[in-house]
Amino acid sequence: MRTIKIKGLSCQHCVAAVEEAIREVPGVTKVEVTLKKLLQKESTAVVEGNAEESALRAAIVEAGYEPVSFR
Repeated sequence: MRTIKIKGLSCQHCVAAVEEAIREVPGVTKVEVTLKKLLQKESTAVVEGNAEESALRAAIVEAGYEPVSFR
């Protein structure tokens, strides 16, 4: 499981766009994106599966958002 911090999400439409983009990456079995809370700087995506970090990063950028960190 990976946790990805993402900048730029501001609404549920953004969440849906990122979830869809990540879901299409080969190796992803499950994704859940949580919109940032009041004191957080970034939203969070939790991704299960064996997808490559570079592919996840590219999908997020292509959807129009900025991946900040991967754990």
